[in-house]
Amino acid sequence: TVDKLIGDGVVAFWNAPLDLNNHSYHAVRAAQEMLAEIHSFNSLLPPESRELCLDIGINSGPAVVGNTGSKRKFNYTAMGETVRTADLLENHCKQYGVNLLVGEQTAKKIAQSMKTLELDTIFQETGQAMRVYAVIDRDSTVTDEDRHAQMLEHYYEGRYDSAMKICRELRTNSTVLSQYYQAMYAKLKTAKLNQ
Repeated sequence: TVDKLIGDGVVAFWNAPLDLNNHSYHAVRAAQEMLAEIHSFNSLLPPESRELCLDIGINSGPAVVGNTGSKRKFNYTAMGETVRTADLLENHCKQYGVNLLVGEQTAKKIAQSMKTLELDTIFQETGQAMRVYAVIDRDSTVTDEDRHAQMLEHYYEGRYDSAMKICRELRTNSTVLSQYYQAMYAKLKTAKLNQ
């Protein structure tokens, strides 16, 4: 269901007004298809043209869904923390150098059919921490996942020097996530300075 257009953004939701099995999976598949179309479009542009960019945040959870407004103007929409967190995820895409970020609940719901990689922990408007994930191609190896997990473990434990060392190594060896590792290295460096 396409809810609304906000500036250059589109708000959409699944599982309403009709129930939809595996709605988190369908949301992520739609996002992947959109990104593939953008990539195809950009490949047709002349080399000197600026490419179109699309960032997507997906979150799963409860929401208030229904008609809101008055007799003069109303619309069918979704509201609540789940919706605001999806917007927050979209806003964090550039920070991590990825085009698609999903929340913890979405990552759990798609785990059987899609491969995700934990990137960091962010704080929602409520102040509650939430782990965020990238969705990666199940058949591809975009990074050394054991070293990546080790880097996150050291980061969460406040062992910033060793986390930065692993981050440098992964940034060199990963083409798909090199921007992410560069961003994480800068974040780790700042965290170390503020210790």
